[in-house]
Amino acid sequence: MPVRQNNKVLVAEGDAARRTLIEQSLQAANLDTVQAGDGAAALRAFYQERPDLVVVSTDLAIHNGWQVLSRIREVSEMPVILLGQPDGVNQSVRGLQAGADDYVMHHCPLPELTARVEALVRRAASARPTAVTVVLGTAQLEIDLNAHTVHSDGVELAVTPLEFRLLVTFLRHPNQTLSAEQLLLQAWEDGSSVGTERVKFAVARLRNKLT
Repeated sequence: MPVRQNNKVLVAEGDAARRTLIEQSLQAANLDTVQAGDGAAALRAFYQERPDLVVVSTDLAIHNGWQVLSRIREVSEMPVILLGQPDGVNQSVRGLQAGADDYVMHHCPLPELTARVEALVRRAASARPTAVTVVLGTAQLEIDLNAHTVHSDGVELAVTPLEFRLLVTFLRHPNQTLSAEQLLLQAWEDGSSVGTERVKFAVARLRNKLT
């Protein structure tokens, strides 16, 4: 089964030549790509571009791949592949225990890396629900994740794209208290200039629409 077009992969690799080769291989498999040359750029791209999968090198500058993985796992279960070097320690075990979905050596053949990316994208897509029904108070909410619509007891609610992303973020983290930074990473297109008060206002506005 081929991966559908428009799945997006973030490639975070400090070696520009290697990064380009990985991108070209993924693009040949009908995957869109976005690149980052260091850990800070990778985290920015993570919340701005909203990729479907991240390929991240462990030896990035500014924030290394382990730190990038940790930050992603704070807010998302998005598939992550670590690219690393053998150094006498079982790094693949460390990577999987840290939350990576796969650990691949830096100079893994590109066809193999691409096949691993495609497999994880397919797996994530097949596990992703298209609709969710939840009970909020006395109302039954129906959230269509493809159409980006919300119905309460059969009546469609007028939610903005931001409010819909906030709602989905809360659904994906039940019984958790999310910080303003975590909400910014998940719900805002670019949260770099958004303050805490704006986050609180957006959450309050969504709550008012749902109750």
